[in-house]
Amino acid sequence: MTSTTHASWCRALACAAAVWLLVPGTHPVPAAGQGANAYGLTIPAAHPRLWWTPARITQARAWQQAHPYNPPSGDPLGQAYRCVVTGEPGYCQAAVNYAMTQLCSNAACNSPDPNVGVAADDARWEGENVILVLDWCYPYFTPAQRATLIDRWNTYFYNIRQHTWGGPAQHQSNYNWGYMRNEILWGVATWGENPQADANLQYGLVTRWQQNSLGHFLGTGRGGVMQEGSAYGSALGYYGVVPFGAASVLGRDVYRETNFFREAVFYLVYATLPGGTYNKNNGGAFPEMFPFADDERFFDGGMPARINYGTFMQAMADYWRDVPVGAYARQWLADVDPVRAPHVESVDRGGSPSPFTALPLDYYAPGPRFLFARNQWGTQATVLALQLGVTDDEGHQHNDVGSWQVWRGGRWVSRETTGYSQDIIGVGGAAVDVGTASGHNSLFVNGKGPAPGYRVGQTIMKRLESRAGYTYAAVDLTPVYRATHPALDNPAVVHVEREFVFVRGLETLVTFDRVESTSASHPKLFLAHFETPPTIDVATRTITAVNGPQALRLTSLAPATPTLRPVVNEGGAVGQFRLEIETSGTPLSYFLHALQARGAADANVTASAVDTGAAFAVTLSHPTRGTVLLTLPKGQTAGAGTITIGGATTALTSGVQAITVTDQGVVWGGAAPTAPPAAPTGLRVP
Repeated sequence: MTSTTHASWCRALACAAAVWLLVPGTHPVPAAGQGANAYGLTIPAAHPRLWWTPARITQARAWQQAHPYNPPSGDPLGQAYRCVVTGEPGYCQAAVNYAMTQLCSNAACNSPDPNVGVAADDARWEGENVILVLDWCYPYFTPAQRATLIDRWNTYFYNIRQHTWGGPAQHQSNYNWGYMRNEILWGVATWGENPQADANLQYGLVTRWQQNSLGHFLGTGRGGVMQEGSAYGSALGYYGVVPFGAASVLGRDVYRETNFFREAVFYLVYATLPGGTYNKNNGGAFPEMFPFADDERFFDGGMPARINYGTFMQAMADYWRDVPVGAYARQWLADVDPVRAPHVESVDRGGSPSPFTALPLDYYAPGPRFLFARNQWGTQATVLALQLGVTDDEGHQHNDVGSWQVWRGGRWVSRETTGYSQDIIGVGGAAVDVGTASGHNSLFVNGKGPAPGYRVGQTIMKRLESRAGYTYAAVDLTPVYRATHPALDNPAVVHVEREFVFVRGLETLVTFDRVESTSASHPKLFLAHFETPPTIDVATRTITAVNGPQALRLTSLAPATPTLRPVVNEGGAVGQFRLEIETSGTPLSYFLHALQARGAADANVTASAVDTGAAFAVTLSHPTRGTVLLTLPKGQTAGAGTITIGGATTALTSGVQAITVTDQGVVWGGAAPTAPPAAPTGLRVP
């Protein structure tokens, strides 16, 4: 095909209003209403089939004129995008050349060996690029090139399906999601000319998605947390944008087959910090989010600004544009201003953002048991994250269960030590990986934190409530301290339970830990981390960490005579300053702390506690904000506590308050879904 012919094709396609243009070399255009029906999708005969419609191309052309995107040589998807919306053949030429040279430098090109190309990063990374280039620049491939490409990638995708790593049961794995994306796109793009198109589409939409993902999102995946962490988890949302966005264009609304995507919008709203965060490595201030799991880019600054999160939220803002979910996604985009893929940003139909002030101050994800709380909306807020459960991921998990983090006014006043495969100085003085419990705000029993694997079970949420004046949670961590593998088990542990009360008006988090071991001699440790070295006042048992204009003041209320270890400099590229508070002497021990987040020059909350024998009576007093009283019963498990604010006493809940996400937003209360939606009708017409 000549350049002139190709340019004419692009222009005609962009301007078409009702039918796909017949292009030499493609399948015949079906009559109105015709099209292959497969797994709920109506697949056009002509290309492009994925993502683009005539209306979208027209809209993208106008966006491109207003926001010119000039793709670099290493961006084949951007080159194909530009060709589609402008008709410039040189961009498709470059994209086709790129597609034909990927992953063909060794025996993997045509190998029948299923061990070749398995769990291949290149196949996962490049799959979407190659498939979309084939679809979007279809007329520019010769028949021989298309045949070569189909044979080559059929081999890759077949081999990948033979192995368990990245398989359907690894629900949150970025490999599973990358492969699912590629299988769906490959099945649609090559339908009608590839004998394996049906097998790919079936495996992606039925085996991976329908039979595995949907159930997961009702259980351990409920709440929208992308559980491979603040870095790798972002792939989960990003990888679904094109296949599921394309599916909605082709007649199947995959986004509405689960509540996960609505929930994911709010996970990002609550997990993203409300203002720029100071980066101690380079002195800048960037959009950031609460980190967890492997995150080697944390010190670059600006994690939410990565294209994965930005593109996902752009897609959500457009898809849910007619309901508040989309407006909240649009507000996140306005606040963070992240990078977005041009093919997604260019088709956004617009809408008004909705301020977060209409949302509750707390959010809870029941699957991984992540709880986010704040005292107010806005950049001066104090916000915290409690990681109360084990995440469901493969390969990037940190031993961070039970950890807590606090941010205020643009500074971390306490956070976990974040990285990927770097060493720090761990508890006991030896070098350990940053992913171990030593790098987190954890509890140690007899020299060990939570089991790093083969855990007996998930944590047990005992109590949870979100109220106007406070957030309250209690979690039984015992199952994650014990392991079925003797090398990882901690037989010294009898029971470990953490209780948290965040008093909004005082910006103070009270932590109450009940730690029982088999022997009174077993040491127990409370860990806290700071970006700057804290000062310790032994007489008052207060520890103050000042980070620029913000500070965290920790008051140790119990035990009566703790050992305040000298602050440990964890060293290395990612290490922080770790505080260790130790106790022993009784099988059942208590740690009771009040952690006030405040401006560095602001007044202190004075915290005290009286051991009544049956309970700790805690008093929190601020010179201008008043006094709050807490009664926290002693014993192995959380009891019937109370909180008094402004003279009014309220019983802390004895149950777990429900939380739901709808098109309208987040609601504390109501019933959770208990079954996946019915499969779409007309799944396949042979």
